Amino acid sequence: MGSSITIVPDPCGTKSFKLKDTDTGSALDATVFSESLASAPMTLSVATNDSLKAKTFNLQVTAFYTAYETETSASKAFTVTIQTVCIPSSIAETQFSPSSLSYTLGRAAVTSTFAAWTTVPAICSLVFQMQVFKGLTKAGGSIVLADASLISLNAAARTLTVQGSSVFAGGDHVTGTYMPGTYLVEIKAYSNDLAY
Repeated sequence: MGSSITIVPDPCGTKSFKLKDTDTGSALDATVFSESLASAPMTLSVATNDSLKAKTFNLQVTAFYTAYETETSASKAFTVTIQTVCIPSSIAETQFSPSSLSYTLGRAAVTSTFAAWTTVPAICSLVFQMQVFKGLTKAGGSIVLADASLISLNAAARTLTVQGSSVFAGGDHVTGTYMPGTYLVEIKAYSNDLAY
């Protein structure tokens, strides 16, 4: 005994998908997104070199039968966040002015400043870090000053300040650390932001 099987098309027709940016109500930004929704596997790709596109995009995918979109559609909201990491290709540093300081404990503070360092790309921002060495070389490695306020860096103002009144920090002439002397100060900069 035989049987017959009849295959008929879906009575609702073809299924379709579409994406939109819910913040603008429009199609996705073609300079950032590329989509392939016509057949499986459906994909959404994200790629951009534009740092101005670094933000969260509120998107929505909608599935529907092509012939009955208003009657059969179902939507799902989701977000795509674009972050950028700054990796400078070059950094132009500047020098302290004056390049050396002489300070007498107990007197008014003395300062040295340096101009802004520039990066390529310019959007990168820098974080400055100070290291102090005892003497005029880096022999023995950097030290932690017993009097942390003796030499300080204000990175935002790009100013190095020397000030203090204690000959012996952290104690007396027996237990404390003798502070007068010659110090070498080194400033390093690194990129530590989400920029480009």
